[in-house]
Amino acid sequence: MMMERERILLVEDSPDIVEIVALYLDDAGYSVSTANNYSQALQMVKENNYDLIILDIILPDATGYELCKKIREFMYCPIIFMSCLELEEDVIKALEFGGDDYIVKPARPKEIIARVRANLRRAKQYIHSHENYNRYVEFKDLILDTEEYTVSNCNKIVRITPLEFDILVYLLNSKGKKISYAELYENIWKTEAFDDYRTVKVHVSNLKNKLRIISNDKDIIINIRGEGYLLKV
Repeated sequence: MMMERERILLVEDSPDIVEIVALYLDDAGYSVSTANNYSQALQMVKENNYDLIILDIILPDATGYELCKKIREFMYCPIIFMSCLELEEDVIKALEFGGDDYIVKPARPKEIIARVRANLRRAKQYIHSHENYNRYVEFKDLILDTEEYTVSNCNKIVRITPLEFDILVYLLNSKGKKISYAELYENIWKTEAFDDYRTVKVHVSNLKNKLRIISNDKDIIINIRGEGYLLKV
């Protein structure tokens, strides 16, 4: 019996890029659907269950940022932005709107497939790791809810994304040890970062800002400039 292929939605308005990337993904064993604008993509997401979405930023009728934000209102699956925009502010904006990862075009086939596999693997491992897991995890004054993706401290509570939750749990398990950008990326995204750590930095920055809400504006996660992070224990 053949295993069902994982389903990917590729949202891209360039026919040439669609043809090439869809071929890469099909050869790698994925079932690929395509959309070339915001409206079509949103309708397809509402009507189908995709395992992962690859999303361009510049679309004819809206931006990929807006589409990502809209999708996040009603469902979660890994979303990888793939765009020719390579400035740091573009990456930051994409991840702050709910993206899990960011690839700059033109990208090598090896990198695209590696990022896709890594994000799918991370999503599946997160589900399996919590099937027989206690709902609540306590660490000193913090209580983590593994079902609602919330972190609470005394009477304060904040909701974080599943990806931010993974990052926080990994840092908690490090028990105050310094974690490099590369180690964090490789263990959370399950692949190499191709020397681009902007994805890690944006997600950790967002997580830090949310945790300040429940920690009287104090930093629980400490930046070690040029190296990585450690959790204040």
